[in-house]
Amino acid sequence: MRKSYRLSKGQWFIISAVVMSGVFLVISSMLKVSFGVDASEVGRRNEGFYFNNIREQISNIESKCLAGGDMSRDMKEFAEFSRRSMESRGYLFFMNYTINGCSAESVGLMVASEKGFFYQNLDPNEIVPGII
Repeated sequence: MRKSYRLSKGQWFIISAVVMSGVFLVISSMLKVSFGVDASEVGRRNEGFYFNNIREQISNIESKCLAGGDMSRDMKEFAEFSRRSMESRGYLFFMNYTINGCSAESVGLMVASEKGFFYQNLDPNEIVPGII
């Protein structure tokens, strides 16, 4: 009698483990449907990265000018390089600036695509009517 009790105790453990696994599987499949967010969409949007990178490079050009560089020539080259680079990636790029010594004052900058846009110190509706 004692031996059969031990066997049934082990069987109930296995049965309850299988049932609990099934319950967890059902719950997880139900939650997967309700939390189906496409997190990869954020990774496909690079406008913010390019925008911040361009702003950082403008600061680097200002630092280079303080070390003896030509601010006007460097900004012109950088604006042209950025425009070609952004257009080759399918982005609309616009940049205007005013130089005062070794400082780029009132830099107007916009990087845009069909997914979104970033801008600073300008009105995007003046560049692309109806963008906002």
